[in-house]
Amino acid sequence: MRVYLASTADSRINLVNIHQKPLYALETFYSGKKACSQVLSCVGNENFLLDSGAFTFMNSRKNVTKEELDTYIDEYIQFINDYNIKYFFELDIDVIVGYEKVKEIRAYIEKRTGKKCIPVWHISRGVNDYIEMCKNYNYIAIGGFVIKEIPKRKWENVKKYIKIAHSYNTKVHGLGFTPLNLKEYNFDSVDSTSWKMHSIIGKKVCYFDGKQIVTKSINGKGKKVNIDAAISYSFKEWVKYQYYMNTQKFKD
Repeated sequence: MRVYLASTADSRINLVNIHQKPLYALETFYSGKKACSQVLSCVGNENFLLDSGAFTFMNSRKNVTKEELDTYIDEYIQFINDYNIKYFFELDIDVIVGYEKVKEIRAYIEKRTGKKCIPVWHISRGVNDYIEMCKNYNYIAIGGFVIKEIPKRKWENVKKYIKIAHSYNTKVHGLGFTPLNLKEYNFDSVDSTSWKMHSIIGKKVCYFDGKQIVTKSINGKGKKVNIDAAISYSFKEWVKYQYYMNTQKFKD
């Protein structure tokens, strides 16, 4: 299973000078062309996932105009073409523009790039749509974990969806999905920002215990916690986890 570290174009992590580079990385286009190209050059095209960042873009300001969205889409396409990006996601902004518009944008991107994107299935699209995606694409994604569109109590159902995809020889990516019991799920790939968010939000450090990533609260003993140092340490531990998960074989 490929575990992609998301948002690694971070000022706290110098991708150029680190001793052990990540195996796989995901970056959002909303971070900017420079950030995306930096991460791409670090891991290589085969190991890079490009997220559109469209949802963040649409929520970054009030009343984004059609012209602004069109410009964003065209710049996304231009970047994909300029850097010959192999794996990139569609603009899954169903809740903002509606699914019909999302499909229209998907078709436009695929026509302009000459490549199939990675469509992102949301539970609101229904099971029939999911099956059609599996029939027509060799790589799809399941979204909605971060915003609890798919609540934890229903995660068990995700295993069934993965099995359906594999019956069509389609790979499945879990967006923002790296629970402690990740090995119980047969995703082909997943991504997460947990490698740094545990430190930023919870003042915790992550470490690889040989089988999984665990977290431990930082005891500052009255001193100010060095968040940057915690993030840097956690990053290295997550890279170890990437190598470990890369060797694991799972069955449907």
